[in-house]
Amino acid sequence: MTRRVKTLRKAEADIRSITNYLYKRSPQGAAAWLSAYRQARIRLARNSESCSEADENEYFDMEVRHVFFKTRRGRLYRLLFTIV
Repeated sequence: MTRRVKTLRKAEADIRSITNYLYKRSPQGAAAWLSAYRQARIRLARNSESCSEADENEYFDMEVRHVFFKTRRGRLYRLLFTIV
């Protein structure tokens, strides 16, 4: 089942901030990071139930999960999400 992925305003601001930071150093690196992020969102929309609980899950009333994604240079990032 494909789910709709909705991004919180704070997360959108973080995405812009990361992209701007990277762009100043390497426009190509910023584009690669954004591409890796978008691919993670696609994976999340297609298969969110297979993602494990985040370490922070115990501190919330709702279930918090995470999905990891890497850039071409191997830097690891993480998306936190909940299924509604």
